[in-house]
Amino acid sequence: MHIEVTKTAREKIKDAAPAGSVLRVNGELAGGCGMNVEYSLVWDEPGRAGRITEQDGLSIAVDPETEQFIGASALKIDYAERQGFKLITPGEILAYGLTLRERWG
Repeated sequence: MHIEVTKTAREKIKDAAPAGSVLRVNGELAGGCGMNVEYSLVWDEPGRAGRITEQDGLSIAVDPETEQFIGASALKIDYAERQGFKLITPGEILAYGLTLRERWG
């Protein structure tokens, strides 16, 4: 999967990046009868499962399950004030209003 990070998003991510971490695009099934995928942007350790893409000194990881949820060959990460981060494929906006979160347990 090709991952593009817009200039605005890259600047926001780099400003917040903890030393030695990667930004993980994570998708998880959520909900009861009407299952949907909830996406998040989470700081993680290098070396955990998933493909890592390097772009202008920024490391972004996506695990195989999340790639399947995304279901596209390209993903764009964008940022806008008042809207937060957005995950966009050529066919749809997957998520918006995302913030950068610390790694889960």
